[in-house]
Amino acid sequence: MLFIDTRISPPDKRWVESVTVAGNTVVHIPALECVPTDISVDLDGFDAAFVASPRAAKLLSDELAHFKGLVWAVGKATALTLRETGIQVSRVGDASGASTFFAQLVKELDGKLPVHRLAWIAAEETTENREEMSQVYGMEIVHFPVYRTVATHPDFQTVSILPKPRTWLFYSGKAVQCFKAYIDGADCVELHGRSAAIAGANLLNAVIKPIAPE
Repeated sequence: MLFIDTRISPPDKRWVESVTVAGNTVVHIPALECVPTDISVDLDGFDAAFVASPRAAKLLSDELAHFKGLVWAVGKATALTLRETGIQVSRVGDASGASTFFAQLVKELDGKLPVHRLAWIAAEETTENREEMSQVYGMEIVHFPVYRTVATHPDFQTVSILPKPRTWLFYSGKAVQCFKAYIDGADCVELHGRSAAIAGANLLNAVIKPIAPE
């Protein structure tokens, strides 16, 4: 089986080794690339910053290094990126998203977050409902979109000659849309995360998987 990993960053080496040891092959063809938005970010007056990806952490490392409030990371990879630049991280999620992160945090803190104003450091697009979370948790959420994702427009000939059987691994709705025209009816498809599941709902042989670790 050929596994086609469409994430922006190359897949984890340990995962690749485990797949190849089982007699399979992995090829990395990123569907998207990141483009910084170069927006101005002022964190003065915020109680906490929620960093939603390792890419967001890298792009805003200078500002976060001087931030006096709490720094929360969506998952372990984001936390590692922050800590590598000397930023103290007070909470680390399981990479399944902000909704799960805040629900778990509220549970641990007996129903109330110690935050009135939150800086949301993330991509330009997100499936999370920030307005709803703001109302539920009683805090102001300000989104700082530090990057956007754009399609890479892979070469049709390169993709079309990939051997079969094959399994496509998608981690966002944009990635599904990018490769949708290349997916054969006999191909297997794994949809990781909410946006991928929505975009690939009508694909044959598609299976919704838990969100993959960062």
